[in-house]
Amino acid sequence: MPAGENLLQTNIHQVDNPPRLHTDSNFFQIADKVEKLDPFLENFLEVKKRKSIFVNPPELARFYGNETQADTLIVSLDLPAFPSSLESPKIIVFGTPDNYAMTVGRFRLKQKTLSFQLARFHLGAFAELDMPMAMWPLAQVEEVKKLLGNPQDSHKKTYAINISREGHLTSGHTILARQGYPDIPYTIAHAEHQKDPSNRFGRAAKVCQINFEGMNPHDISLLVVSDNTASGQQQVAVIDEALTHIKNLNLNPHRLTDVLILSPLLTLYGASIISYHNASEGIATTFVTSGGILGCNPPDRYFSPLKFREFTADPRIVDINHMAHGKTAGIACVRCNWTASFAAPRYALEKSEEELKSYGSSNAELFENSRKITPELVRSLGVDPKMLVPYSAYLEAEVEGKLALLHEILNSS
Repeated sequence: MPAGENLLQTNIHQVDNPPRLHTDSNFFQIADKVEKLDPFLENFLEVKKRKSIFVNPPELARFYGNETQADTLIVSLDLPAFPSSLESPKIIVFGTPDNYAMTVGRFRLKQKTLSFQLARFHLGAFAELDMPMAMWPLAQVEEVKKLLGNPQDSHKKTYAINISREGHLTSGHTILARQGYPDIPYTIAHAEHQKDPSNRFGRAAKVCQINFEGMNPHDISLLVVSDNTASGQQQVAVIDEALTHIKNLNLNPHRLTDVLILSPLLTLYGASIISYHNASEGIATTFVTSGGILGCNPPDRYFSPLKFREFTADPRIVDINHMAHGKTAGIACVRCNWTASFAAPRYALEKSEEELKSYGSSNAELFENSRKITPELVRSLGVDPKMLVPYSAYLEAEVEGKLALLHEILNSS
């Protein structure tokens, strides 16, 4: 076939299947409800804390042993006017070193000492490598195992959607495969925000046509969605796309009973909106997140700070984070431009400077504050410094030929 004909067919295909702009999503109505609740949302949460022992993957085991002991929170969202027929939404908060690296910060070996680095400055490929390690415990908690059910049925009853450009970084389907659920089909959904002056957010979610290859629409009961969550607008749009696909093929009400959201960065605001949305379809929601549940700054609900001590796996970690943030504590986003923090480090630093300038601060000020966060200071707060040394820190030390030195420092501290 001549090249011109092939190009013409490609263009026709693209025109026939344009991206959908979700300007009519019920996200906006639900957001109005959550806006009114937002000052009181934390009053509707019930927290249970437990000590967990997680079996590590080989990547982690070779650096810090076969098991990790960590605090885990199980947070119930007892939201007002939530359907009594559904179980309250749950947020599972993991407190491992890799999880704290996502939302709080980490120690890394710099010269011959441990240097603290805020999450917003933990950038690029090494930060990206921490994300699947952070989500690794998800298949080891009873709340998730109950949702996953029999591994032999998982290819029929479970489907995974990774929302680009961050959802695929969790590698949720790979984590599940390595822990006994090897046949779960998955797809990648491209979603992004497009300017839309017709609503107060100034944006709407745009979703390209999704290839739901491998989904069994007649039997699916669990949808696993991976992406970081601020407002929740893109997750709602993608879940709606999945529901539309299932209903169109079934010609009957869907059998979806649960949605599991893998979201290393997760706001209470976004979790509430997604929960209400799913409940309107008779679907229960469970979230898995890293370190602590985040706030979500008005009016655009984009920047998301760490501010809730009681909803962080270890509240003392919030103190450390706040010391490094100084006057921007509880205000500045944990990672500023989230996608850039993994994919475009230099650009992420530029955006960080812009955000901090709006609060009367700067990257330099937070760097200086972070220099005061030493292993001795962390220990004085009752926190083992090793809890802030994630996979990436060991890997960086190994690449630099300093892994033995890192182990020596940690074992002597």
